[in-house]
Amino acid sequence: MRKRTVYILVLVSIVIMIFSIAAFCDQCVGLFVETKQEEEKEEEKEVKETTKKTEKETKKEEETKDTKEEKKEPESSATSEEKKKELSADLNLVAIFADSKPQGNVFIRIVNNGPDELTKQKILVSVVEEKTTLTDPPTGSASTGPGFALEISVKPGETVELPIGFQFDLTQYKYRYEITIEPVGFIDSDTNNNKAVELIEQ
Repeated sequence: MRKRTVYILVLVSIVIMIFSIAAFCDQCVGLFVETKQEEEKEEEKEVKETTKKTEKETKKEEETKDTKEEKKEPESSATSEEKKKELSADLNLVAIFADSKPQGNVFIRIVNNGPDELTKQKILVSVVEEKTTLTDPPTGSASTGPGFALEISVKPGETVELPIGFQFDLTQYKYRYEITIEPVGFIDSDTNNNKAVELIEQ
């Protein structure tokens, strides 16, 4: 009887120990699961914070870019306005003349009627040269060369005289010149006064 009681007590102790170990293991598993969940939550939180930070930086870069583009727009507009505003000058070809006789060079005289000043601008010059011999009966010939560019600098209301590169000899011929000028890179408001005709003789 005594031995039986001892066996029962030992068996009860073993059962209690087994339940204690099981409970302890269950706590360990729960603790491990909680730790794992907390780690996952922390990682998720870090991912969210990183995503938010990236979105903020991207948004800030876009705003900065938009601001720069907005600042550039007025400059571009100003540049466009400058391009749109072309120079305007009414050039009047008032005379064709010789610098000396009987041999010499042909010059043209141009007046700038404004409104703008021309500085190192170009004009296209077209020349028709007719020359007639001094013999009896006279014989004549005419030549028309391609237009050529001349540089011109003249203020409004002022006159400029330019050589056109033609030479003459009045001991051999008499000459007739028909000259037309055209603007290059600017506006000539009145092209009706861009042509002149002159006879050069002894």
